[in-house]
Amino acid sequence: MANLISRARALYNLNHLAASAADTAALDALIAAVSAAVERHCRRTFTMTTHDEVHDGRAQPELVLGHFPLLSVER
Repeated sequence: MANLISRARALYNLNHLAASAADTAALDALIAAVSAAVERHCRRTFTMTTHDEVHDGRAQPELVLGHFPLLSVER
């Protein structure tokens, strides 16, 4: 799982607060925790990820995928 925001962007959003080594370690942990919580809440990943889905094709005339947005189809 990748973080949804960088440390530099978070510090920028916090108005360039001077951060000690302990502060940056805590900020990194918070960024990772909140990124994971957002993905769990939304039930999806926001980074480009490979997924395998198997469909028999008989259920409906249209194919409804479980992961989106779709970037490519291999077969």
